[in-house]
Formats: sequence, C-alpha cells, structure tokens
Amino acid sequence: MNRSFSPVSDVERMLAEINKEKQKQAEKKIIESSVAKTSLANSSAKVTKFETSTTQTLAVTRSSVQNVLKGLDSSLKGNWGKKAREVFTQNDTKLGSL
Repeated sequence: MNRSFSPVSDVERMLAEINKEKQKQAEKKIIESSVAKTSLANSSAKVTKFETSTTQTLAVTRSSVQNVLKGLDSSLKGNWGKKAREVFTQNDTKLGSL
C-alpha cells in the first residue's frame, strides 16, 4: 500500500517527538536538581559535624596543655623547667587562637 503524504500528520508527529524529548530533558533536570540538593545538604551536615568535632578536640587538647602547665609550675625548677613552661604557654596560646 502506498502511503499518502500528509503534511499535517508529519508535522504533528515531529511536534510530538520534540515535545517528548523536551519532557525527557525536563525530567532529567528535575532529577539532577533533587540529587544536587541532597548532596549539598549531606555535605553541609558533614562540614558542621567536622567543625563541631574539631572545636571539641581543640578544647580538650587545650585543657590538657593547661593542666600539664599547672603541673610543671610546681614540679620543674631551673632553666629547663622555665623553657618547658614557655613552650607549653606558647602551645596554649596557639590552641586558643584556633
């Protein structure tokens, strides 16, 4: 059978194909956007958790340095003790600035 040429049906078919392709592209963009939002939220949560952990670790470390420094004040004498206290004081200062 010989198919008759119909410009209207050909145009309609082409428009339907274009519409279908545009719909697929839009769906892909929606999915990409959802994935990106989830990834960003997960990343933000990890950064916050890391910052909290770092802050807590620095606080514990600084407290330990201060306790050692207090112990050195009463137990170490002389030039070596003075230098050791200076080093611990500097470390305490550095930890405080972080």
